[in-house]
Parts: sequence; structure tokens; C-alpha cells
Amino acid sequence: LSLILIALSLFTFGPPYLSLASILLLTSILFLASFVFCENRIPWPALDISLFKIWPFSGGIISQFLYSIGFGASTTLLVLYLEVVKGLSATITGFLLIPFELSYLIFGVLGGRLSDKYGYVSVASSGLIASAIAFYGLSTITPESDLNFIILCEILFGFGAGLFIAPNTSSIISSAPLSKRGVASALRTISFNIGFVLSLN
Repeated sequence: LSLILIALSLFTFGPPYLSLASILLLTSILFLASFVFCENRIPWPALDISLFKIWPFSGGIISQFLYSIGFGASTTLLVLYLEVVKGLSATITGFLLIPFELSYLIFGVLGGRLSDKYGYVSVASSGLIASAIAFYGLSTITPESDLNFIILCEILFGFGAGLFIAPNTSSIISSAPLSKRGVASALRTISFNIGFVLSLN
């Protein structure tokens, strides 16, 4: 996994690093294939491929991976926009990110409770739709955009993230057998982190 992430980073550096990045990527794929092969031959594998036969688990992992690709870069790009384009200080920029964090905190707790009452799919889907609208709003900002509009997009983004991440995580973990929930949690974390790194590349 480390080699995959290094290779993906090197690919963004341009032609001088393409050969090295390709070698690292190929090597990482060979290591991963060997690891999967070995893990499938032991009673309690750390990477249990059989979990992906469970649709709620595999669907949750895929949706979370794709979501983390958009989620990871959004706050980083927003900070760059506020500091570089708008010329705001780091302190003011930090304060302007608080609406997202507060919204995410509130609706993350609410999302978990709503999913327990109404089911994972409807709540997580609502979160995805809200996040998509927020992403679209943020994609339209220009150097002249009003800060109030950006804060509104942040609040909507936090609302969507809260409604999606908590129910989706619960869906992934609860879909796995009790004896494999530790492995399921590890796979969920790895998929999120890889998507997050990809978003920054």
C-alpha cells in the first residue's frame, strides 16, 4: 500500500518520475497479489476477500472510497482558495472552516440516529445528494465570490458528510459477521485513507 501511494504521488511529478513510478506501481501490485494469495491460505486472514461477497459491505466500501476522493481535497483546496485567492490570514481561514466542522459534528450524530430509525440507505443517499450539491456550489466559486455563499456550501457539505459517513460506516461494520468485524473495520479505514491520499494527488 505504501508503494502504491508513493507511485501515485510520483506520477503527478511529471515525465522524469514516470519510470520509477511505474516500477513501484508494478511492484506494489505483485506484493498485493502475493499478500492476498497467502492470506487466503490461513484460517483468520487480515485481508479477508470473502467479505466483498457481502453486497452491503462491498457497496459501502466502494461508495466510501469514492466519497473520500472528493472529501479529502475539498477542505485543502478551500484553504488554498481562502488564503491565496482571497488573501485571508491563516487565523481567519481557520475560523471560516468552523461552520463545516460544526455542521459535520451535529449531523454526524443525527445521521447515526436517523439511520437506526429509517435505515442506512435512505439517510446515506440523502447525505450523498447534499454533498454533491455542496461540491457543485464550491466548484462555481470565483475570486469575486461572496464569503457567505462559501460558508453556506460548507454547512451543506458538513450536513451531507454527517448524513453519509456515520450511516455508511455502520452499514459496513454491521454487514460483516461478528467474528470478522475487526477486519471489516480495518478495510474500511484503509479504503478511506487511500481515497483521501488520491484526492490530494
